[in-house]
Parts: sequence; structure tokens; C-alpha cells
Amino acid sequence: MLKRFIIVSLAIVTSLASGISSAAEQDAGPVGQSDTIRLTTNNLSRVWQNINEIILVLSANIALEDEWIQGLRDLKPNPSVDTSVGPKGAMTAFRKKLDVLLTSNDLAPTPSPSSDADDISALYVDSGMLLDNLVYYLIHSDTLASVSIYYGGEDIHGATDKDVLAEIDLASQRLDALISESGL
Repeated sequence: MLKRFIIVSLAIVTSLASGISSAAEQDAGPVGQSDTIRLTTNNLSRVWQNINEIILVLSANIALEDEWIQGLRDLKPNPSVDTSVGPKGAMTAFRKKLDVLLTSNDLAPTPSPSSDADDISALYVDSGMLLDNLVYYLIHSDTLASVSIYYGGEDIHGATDKDVLAEIDLASQRLDALISESGL
């Protein structure tokens, strides 16, 4: 009796698994296309919020005055940020500032952008490289730092290009303050 139950169970599971696999193949579309990962401005905004968090942690590590770090925490993304430079231009300016911080601590500067494209995929990859460099700097500065939290976070919905630019601008302001406080 038990043998029959196991055989029937295996047959049902196999049947169900092949049905699920067929449905997944149909949803995936033509070969080479997949809709499992769709990068949006929501994803890009999340990366820049994480970058902002790391800058706050780094700033708190060197803060001599509570008022100074509280002032950095109180800064919010500017909803009327200048959009003329675009995300790529804003990221280039941020990269240059970050390189000042990295090289002053005997760390390698950030790698060049992955491409000159201004599409969401290229911006996401380049933002991820900047995040990685900040994480590396945080580990270099504080070997006990827990960094996995900067690779996730709460989902964001409805972020626009302007929201991303506002997050980049906020990170740039905070990085300027960190560099200044560091005496660089």
C-alpha cells in the first residue's frame, strides 16, 4: 500500500512539475528574452538610497559634533533638482568626488562607467559599481561593519527620473560634507 502511494505521489509531482515548467517557458517569450528582471527607476532609486545610507554611516563614524551629523540626516531629496545634467552627468560628478575620498585613503578609484549609454540598465550597473566602492570603503574604514543591508531594502514604487536625480543630488551633498569634514 505504501509503495503504491509513493509511486502515485511521484507521478503527480512529476506531472505538475512538467506543467509548471511548460507554463514558465511560454511566459518567458522567445529565446533570449526574459521578463524576470525589469529594471526601473524604482530599482535605481533604491540603489541611491542605499548609497545615501552608507554616506551617513561613514559620516557618523567621523562626526565630531552631533549637530553636524544630524544636519546631514535631516537633508532630504530636493524635488526641484536641476534635471539638465541628467543622471549620467550627476553620477559622473559624484564619481569624481568619491574618487577624492577613495584615493586619499590609498584605495583604487572607481572604475570607468560601463558604457556611455544613458539607459536604465547602464545607469543601474554604474550605480551598483559606485555602491560597491562605497561598501568597500566602509569595510576599509570599519572592519566590523555589516554591509549586506546596503544591497536591499524596502521596495519603492512610482519613482521617476526626477526622484533618481534628487537621490543622486542628496548623495552628492552628503559626500561633499563628508569630504569637507575629513579635511580633504
